[in-house]
Parts: sequence; C-alpha cells; structure tokens
Amino acid sequence: MAIEAPVFLPGKTALTDYSTKRYFLVKTDGTVPQVAVCSAATDVPIGVLYNEPSAQGQGADVAALTPGHPVKVVVCSAGVTAGWVGTTADGELENKTTDKDFVIGRVDQSWDDNDLAIVYPAPCFLAV
Repeated sequence: MAIEAPVFLPGKTALTDYSTKRYFLVKTDGTVPQVAVCSAATDVPIGVLYNEPSAQGQGADVAALTPGHPVKVVVCSAGVTAGWVGTTADGELENKTTDKDFVIGRVDQSWDDNDLAIVYPAPCFLAV
C-alpha cells in the first residue's frame, strides 16, 4: 500500500461548517480563498478536505490533487470499483465513465460506501 504524504494548498478557508466533511472533495468558491464541498457531479474538485472546520472562515486543510504526488484519501459513495473516479453531488467519490466527465484520478480496487479510498491523482476530462 502506498504511503500518503499530501501536499496542502496554502491559505484556504471553509465556506461554512464542514465539521462532518473530512476527506470529502472540495472546489473553489466564488470568494477567494474559500472552498466548498463539491455540490454537483460536474464540479471540478481542487482537493480533499483533511480537517473539520466548524465555521465559515476557519482554516481548511486541502490536500491538492497533484499528478505524480502520493495518493489522497476520500470518502466513497456506494459501489466504487477499480477505474476512473470523480465527485458526486455530495463531494463523495464515484466512478466516471462518460465522455467529458471530469475525473480526479483512479482507484485500483473496489471500495464500499463510507470507505476511505486510496486515489492515484490524475485530474483530466475523459475521452471515451
């Protein structure tokens, strides 16, 4: 199993209370430097929330989705299998297979609902 050594994005803050959203996928919010948990399956995540900020403006530890860096850990939605993965409308992980879907990377095994999955970052749009 790979050893995780995340690279954090500097100066990010939470849009709201994310005390129950540790390891969820986050995106940039319209207000810099705030981040929000992904809220649409078409969102383009910038990273994984690694702490539990409990109010707007609190520091958000966001692990970047950087190719060539060690794996990241995210919460899975039900039925994730080996292959390309991206965000759900709830900031969880799901398989992506449709042309032009945005993916954050790959997983190399199946994961159950609420598992913490190991993801190999390779952000891109699928061409299938």
